[in-house]
Amino acid sequence: MIIIMKNIFKRFTKWVKLRIYEILYILLLIVLSSYIVVNWEKCIAMKFFEQFDGNNILFLIWIVLLILPFYDVEAKGWKFRRKGIEDTRKQFEIAENTFRQNRINNLRDDNHIQNSEEIDGGGNQ
Repeated sequence: MIIIMKNIFKRFTKWVKLRIYEILYILLLIVLSSYIVVNWEKCIAMKFFEQFDGNNILFLIWIVLLILPFYDVEAKGWKFRRKGIEDTRKQFEIAENTFRQNRINNLRDDNHIQNSEEIDGGGNQ
């Protein structure tokens, strides 16, 4: 039972490490969205110079976070959405290489069988 729990924990930590940026993005979006909903009137007032309390900036950051997943953005070493595209491209290349290798192996095996049959068939005649 302990070994199973350790295995599950290892897989979970590996999954979290692979998706840490997505997890943090979703958590930030949830927390900021709940704050915006609770303080909606303050956030949309757009009073930058009369009474600056930061709610307007939080509202604008929230808008950017909502729009960000739709665009491929790179800023100061941070790559948004490109990582997913690169991962998909790598997975596709791996699958394509595996398919090609399997096809080559099958053709080689078929050719080997055909050659063996020709050799065996030629000897019997």
